Amino acid sequence: MVRKSKPAVQPAAYPKVIVEDGRPTGAEPPLSPAFHERNVSHFIAQRSSGNIWPDDPDDPKARAHFSAGQKALYEEKDMVKAIREYEAAIDRSPSYLKAWVSLAIAYITDNTPDSLREADEVLGRLTALAPGGWLTPEASSIIHQNRAYLQVHYYRNYAATEADRARYLAEADAEYRRADELSANGRIEYLCPWTYVKLEQGRIDEARGLWKRAQALAAAAGAPHLLAEYAAKYAPLRALAPDA
Repeated sequence: MVRKSKPAVQPAAYPKVIVEDGRPTGAEPPLSPAFHERNVSHFIAQRSSGNIWPDDPDDPKARAHFSAGQKALYEEKDMVKAIREYEAAIDRSPSYLKAWVSLAIAYITDNTPDSLREADEVLGRLTALAPGGWLTPEASSIIHQNRAYLQVHYYRNYAATEADRARYLAEADAEYRRADELSANGRIEYLCPWTYVKLEQGRIDEARGLWKRAQALAAAAGAPHLLAEYAAKYAPLRALAPDA
């Protein structure tokens, strides 16, 4: 797609990428500590060093375009460039899964009606892939988590009617549930926004159960501050995190 440059928009979904061993995954460059300090809006996915994603393609130009897209998205905050680079990586290697997922994230972050529709289309195709073999359950879980986040974004920013609100919440709930089914140990990064969805649906007991799971994971990781970050983003969570 051909796009014109435009001023940077307010961040809608800048991800934090966490690598458990402190090293980049595949061809991804590590993100600077300053980036994490500047962008606390949302955790898209927690990545580990344990073979979550398929191997990067052999084509060095595809990997270079992907790395350029990562820099544009995370460091430069240039969504037009990020989208262009991810699309170039995919043109060279159509099965480059990380590039597809990152393209969807860039579309969400661009936060225009057209880009959100593009994100929905990409994530719809990715969530239709059955895990197994080259697609690990954890990678599939992360894809469903991203699609759930898109529905939450629609709910918070674009729902015009009560019917819209109910539909976006229901779709987010279903995607988070699928992400949870596919994840081996659960992730704070989807449990917290899923708790928010349950609260907005009025399903308080289910919300409390999810929050307890998030608390246990945060305690095990020695990172209780993550709960405060989510409570800052999703105000209803503050009722469950009074110290946030």
